[in-house]
Amino acid sequence: MLNIFLIASQPRLHQIVSEAATPSGAILRIATNLADGVAEIGNVSPSIIFLQSRLSGLSAEIIARHVRSHAPLGAKLVLFAEKGDSSAPGGELTVDSILDTTAEDAQISVAIRGIISETMAGDATGAFSSRVNLKAGNKDGVTAQNAEVDPRAGSGTDAKTGEDEAGFKPLEVANLKTAGGDADCTPLEAISSVSDSVSVKGEPAAPAAIAPSMAFKEELDSLLSAYPPSGPKEQETPFSAPTVDEVFSRIPAKKNNHAILAVSTLSLTAAALLFFIFNRTEPGVAKPTSLATPPQITNGQTKQPDKLPVTPVPAEVQPKTPFPTSAQVANPPTPQSLPGFIPREGVVTDYGRSNPGWEKYLSAAAEYKVYREASRIKALQVIDRSGNGLPRSFFTNVIHQMTGVRDYQLEAKEKKGRYLVKRGTLSDRARVIVYKRDGDTIIQAFVITFND
Repeated sequence: MLNIFLIASQPRLHQIVSEAATPSGAILRIATNLADGVAEIGNVSPSIIFLQSRLSGLSAEIIARHVRSHAPLGAKLVLFAEKGDSSAPGGELTVDSILDTTAEDAQISVAIRGIISETMAGDATGAFSSRVNLKAGNKDGVTAQNAEVDPRAGSGTDAKTGEDEAGFKPLEVANLKTAGGDADCTPLEAISSVSDSVSVKGEPAAPAAIAPSMAFKEELDSLLSAYPPSGPKEQETPFSAPTVDEVFSRIPAKKNNHAILAVSTLSLTAAALLFFIFNRTEPGVAKPTSLATPPQITNGQTKQPDKLPVTPVPAEVQPKTPFPTSAQVANPPTPQSLPGFIPREGVVTDYGRSNPGWEKYLSAAAEYKVYREASRIKALQVIDRSGNGLPRSFFTNVIHQMTGVRDYQLEAKEKKGRYLVKRGTLSDRARVIVYKRDGDTIIQAFVITFND
């Protein structure tokens, strides 16, 4: 019996594949997100895997590589490509066929039935289909680009001459963006398991060398799993003085700093005005006389009356300068120096040797990772280590130091497991992704990226 596995979130693809697979009598199983799909591949052992491009906000390159690494040997991988995938930057997709989702449903269904028939015929004759690496964008209308057949099938076709199955070029950092262009980081479920990368103390073990082109969101996902919100973690490096993160961790997350600052400013201004009113010197007043006397004349000269005292003019109270709004703050350039909130004494000195371009800093409350290109900071990710979440005031301080604004403009949000993922814009050159839990109240991690 032929097993077919569909990993897609679009109901349209569910219906097309289901209708196309029904006549063949194949068993169809469906997963609606990448994490569940990867987890079920081992249980299903499918002969054909249909995979939706840009699932969970990932590019076709990342999805194809990730699913292929978990697929059973000999399974055929078919990618549903979407509009815009052809413009994705270089790289190769380790798939057997590519179907264009912009075509009509009937055309896609015909192509799927052809792939199923070919696979069933290959199973009946003992033929073995090998994988080939298909260039991204090599699709015209509905195409089912089938793999070359192994010589054992007796078809007479040429043997596979492409790269071996494990070959896959790493992504460039400049190409980390998805086709939408707004999300620069991999969602939490992009990595299904991180058990092999966690040390005995609960800290993530140093991974293998990560090329500068590795999507830092994938690493963020693994680290989030390594730091579950179950309680405080053991501090890896002792510090003699409290860090900035420890100070911020004691501030309640719901405290409204703007309201407190405004009330304090008004109170100080009112106190200053009252002090000035009740403590200024009263102007001198001439004592009244019973009768006004004419000026006295002495030796032909008229004696002038004494001059009245001049009332002093109080100094004008200068109005308070209002705080600039985010719209009035000019977008600062991409930072070069390390921000002040990162604990320099917590640097992991050997991390950069195995992860070129990356710097890692640890405190008792959070973990910081900085990615640089030509000495300019291109990405910053912060992950909570205390189990209590990152305070909102700390998050506001970080984005203000990095971009000059105190909040972000929400563009999209979605629920990913126990996390609520919010994507937003900080400026023309900076974007942010925030991972929250417990009903949108606790910040577990956030990522800031710069695209200039």
